[in-house]
Amino acid sequence: DHFVDVQKIFNAKGEGNYFFAYTVASTNPICSDRQTIIRIRLEKQLDFTGAKVEIDPPFVCEKDIETATYAVKITKGPAPVPNTTYFVTYNVTGPNAATETITANFINGVLLFPIKSSYFQVTGNYKVNILSIVDENSLRACTNIIGDLSGTLVINPIPDLTGAKIVQGTTCQGEDARLQITDAAKVADGVYDITYNLSDANTVSNQIARVTFSGGVANDFVIPGILNAKSGTSAITITAITLAVVPCGNTANLKGNLLINP
Repeated sequence: DHFVDVQKIFNAKGEGNYFFAYTVASTNPICSDRQTIIRIRLEKQLDFTGAKVEIDPPFVCEKDIETATYAVKITKGPAPVPNTTYFVTYNVTGPNAATETITANFINGVLLFPIKSSYFQVTGNYKVNILSIVDENSLRACTNIIGDLSGTLVINPIPDLTGAKIVQGTTCQGEDARLQITDAAKVADGVYDITYNLSDANTVSNQIARVTFSGGVANDFVIPGILNAKSGTSAITITAITLAVVPCGNTANLKGNLLINP
């Protein structure tokens, strides 16, 4: 039989090397038959659909660039992935774009590898895209299914409220005050905790408010009504600002006023 049903062999025995003897019968009685051995390598296509990539840490502060180290974790999807060593090719998009191939082991569905910190030397948003994952012993007969397999890393600039303004607000005695911070050109979009003091009409220190900046503006700086117990003008001083997702903060000296009506 000159036809080899490789699908049937794969279904029955799986991937591996299979050897077959191929004989050509001689039509001349003087010549002997000739035989050769052929090898067929069957490999399994790996499917990484549903897999995920995580970069540790996912958020870094600008002040930590020099000392930060990074690792990538790939967790397989529903399809099985054998425990062995793989070639992983990835690229980094962002301010320092690069492509690299490394070797690492899948163990119980998880693959870990360090990634060079030299790729992440300036503030910005980075993306690590997994381009291919190949068993190191593979002949690459199959193209494994990768899909959109990527993880993100953000290096946040140190927030700086220099040049920002607190728009004067008005509230009634005992009620919450919602204030606006504008012109914060040196504060990247994100969620921050600000530390503030009140003086004059009402006095309190080291209060924390969580605000969201977008385009240098925060519209949700709330001073709770319990701190607006007395009518008059409370002087506001913001003394610090810290990014909520990672310890990335700075001192501040931003002043404003809140008018409290009786």
